[in-house]
Amino acid sequence: RVRVRGLLAAWWGCVLGGDYGDCEYQTIQAAINAGWKNIQLKAETYNEVVSITSSDTTIKGAGMYSSLITCNGASQSACVKVATSTNLTRITLEDFGIDNTNGTPLGTGLDTSNTSNVYTDRIRITDFLIGHLVRDTNNQTFYNSFNNMVYLDNTNCVQFSGTKANDNTMYMPRCSMLTGGIGYDIKDAENVTLFAPNAEPGT
Repeated sequence: RVRVRGLLAAWWGCVLGGDYGDCEYQTIQAAINAGWKNIQLKAETYNEVVSITSSDTTIKGAGMYSSLITCNGASQSACVKVATSTNLTRITLEDFGIDNTNGTPLGTGLDTSNTSNVYTDRIRITDFLIGHLVRDTNNQTFYNSFNNMVYLDNTNCVQFSGTKANDNTMYMPRCSMLTGGIGYDIKDAENVTLFAPNAEPGT
């Protein structure tokens, strides 16, 4: 659930996965739908698809191995996504994991397509066909900063595609892809900057 700190105008909440505790909402999506913009995840597992629908939204967990968002990549893709029809901006995601519960690497873990000024830090994404999709179809995918991302045992770690996603930066990403996969798949993009990327074989 989500704990409300102060007035709604302050836009603060926290999500507690199983126990109600002192929180207001049981799921992340319920907190987003209620209008909260700063959401703090507890060290819980959240089995749900998360769709971010407002600009200036922050979701912060308790650590990439502690706060876990899980979904079935075969039927619940993307697991965490920004609503791409509204050209959102200034999205912050920090300190949680995204895991595919299906035994086969299917679907997408994180989709930040058609969104500008996305900031991520310490997000772990595991066991998807595409760990992280950064696609542009309407000249909106720019000025994004992806930091300390960990992509484990995805077929493809991260994909930039579409019509020129531009001016995006990755700082110290770690990529462990499956056999035959692509680590950093840059199909059609400009000014993608990788600082100290890591690419290693997976299982």
